[in-house]
Amino acid sequence: MTDFRRTSLGNLPFPRHARPAGRRGHTLIETLIVMSLMAVLAGIAMPRLNYSSMRLDANVRVVRAVFQQAWRASIQNQHDMLVSVDTAGKRIRLLEDANNDGQPSTGERVTWRPLEEGAVFDVPATGVSGPVTTSVSGTGVRSVGSLPTITFRRNGSTSGDAELYLSIEFRGVKEFRGVTVAQATGRTEWFRRVNSAWWRSGGI
Repeated sequence: MTDFRRTSLGNLPFPRHARPAGRRGHTLIETLIVMSLMAVLAGIAMPRLNYSSMRLDANVRVVRAVFQQAWRASIQNQHDMLVSVDTAGKRIRLLEDANNDGQPSTGERVTWRPLEEGAVFDVPATGVSGPVTTSVSGTGVRSVGSLPTITFRRNGSTSGDAELYLSIEFRGVKEFRGVTVAQATGRTEWFRRVNSAWWRSGGI
């Protein structure tokens, strides 16, 4: 005989053994099985991820940040800013050229920004604008203390057009990124090399 209880919803009977629909949950064993499958799939996928590409993108952003800082500081402080590239040391120097003599002088502020692990300045098979023979090239590049250097002027322009290239190696294959600087505006853009062609990724 069914045991009916009174409910709060009027006088409708509600069987004691009945359960509301849609209330079934997952058991502990089911949850553990799902988590185990996810762990196996993650273990298979992780070695295939190309973290080197992400590191190279991070490095190209470092370069862009230095160029942008130089451009802004040259306009705000009304003196030249020199960006020099230490290709062997894998770092970039930012010099506040307060006396505008084009050389490091006593008392002038110098900041170094190193590249992150794995990335190097390198020469691609061909550059964004054509063949290149060095990792830092262009009409605006000159040597300051044996380092290739780009000058950002007080009016927002630069000493000339310039290109800078970085690479990183993954499973024996090199990936390249390029950064270009426009003389008239000091604007920088960066590019990815994909299948022997350069593709624009962003600019500042």
